Amino acid sequence: MIRSDVSVHDAFRRMIETSEAILELDLEEEEDAERLGALQARQVALRVHIERAWSSAYRNDPEIHALTEKAYESERQVNDRLKAARQMFSNHLSKIQVGSRMKNAYHHEYSQAEGYFFDRKK
Repeated sequence: MIRSDVSVHDAFRRMIETSEAILELDLEEEEDAERLGALQARQVALRVHIERAWSSAYRNDPEIHALTEKAYESERQVNDRLKAARQMFSNHLSKIQVGSRMKNAYHHEYSQAEGYFFDRKK
């Protein structure tokens, strides 16, 4: 949770720092994947804080405009990176599924016995 005394300027700066931290993550590492979730939760909390603290006084503030542009650009880079990672993982899963289907095409497992004939006559 974000403290209520954090200014909108500071919240935007923290948002940018959080986006940069996400960009530095190695998404193939499990620890970094867990950290990604924590950083995204922090972004949500910062967005909520900014929405609550926002007032019309910030509308013409040049520093806020600059911070907003930088935060937007950082978030766009994060989204591009996450989309690329998602596509990469999706491709890996598709290859695994294709391999599994190919394996099953030649290795059937039958639930009934085949080739056995029982003659009741002796």
